[in-house]
Amino acid sequence: MNEWHDSMDIRIPFPEREWSSDVKQTPIKECGEKMVPMSYAPGRILVRPQYYLQGLDGALSETFMRESVYMRLIEAAEKLPRGYHIIVYDAWRPQIVQRSLFEAMRKRVRAKNAGMSDEEVKNATMKYVALPTEDKSKASPHSTGGAVDLTVADENGIVLDMGSGFDDLSEKAGTAYFEKKIERGITLSDKEREAAENRRALYHLMKNAGLENYSDEWWHYEYGDQNWAWNTGNAYAVYGMTSPDLPWLEIC
Repeated sequence: MNEWHDSMDIRIPFPEREWSSDVKQTPIKECGEKMVPMSYAPGRILVRPQYYLQGLDGALSETFMRESVYMRLIEAAEKLPRGYHIIVYDAWRPQIVQRSLFEAMRKRVRAKNAGMSDEEVKNATMKYVALPTEDKSKASPHSTGGAVDLTVADENGIVLDMGSGFDDLSEKAGTAYFEKKIERGITLSDKEREAAENRRALYHLMKNAGLENYSDEWWHYEYGDQNWAWNTGNAYAVYGMTSPDLPWLEIC
């Protein structure tokens, strides 16, 4: 019927290697590509800046990303079924938001894992939020403008069931969570099957548009940053830390 439905039976591959801190050893050769605001995005892309809506310290009402990422999203949106929309939750983050988010997530991890040491809590938090840093050689994905958090809504504006919510801290957030259950011979419920199909469709939609997934978060896709270079085998990243060309914006 369309590319969205055609991809539902194509499984999400397991990552060839687990993410490690070695990713941050990838060189960055900044290409200088500009950042663009998403306020003017075509109608099939809707922007709902979650951290601004949540009142996170330093979060902006506008959402920015690199122009090539933006154009890839438009390409993906054009392949959705009639009436469907890409919903963008987050893209570029100033460092103040990265710090705010890391601390908020650290508290959530601590609350769910009372027996963890401080170092264990920190490491567990880093699975979901990059450690804030001013080291330009180790840029967090969202600080580059190359990463975007997103999902899809249907023709009625209902967000499709992906099996977990945005920023979920459980193992269900892993992109291939349902694929691993199938691999173990577990029969999915009808609800899980629907979520698995939706994840597959989202994964292949984004992949075909040139965006790579971060395997621990089904909603996170990226291009040009160190994670992207790691996943694609590129010798270097083309996006480093950046900010929109807005002289009034405090990014530290």
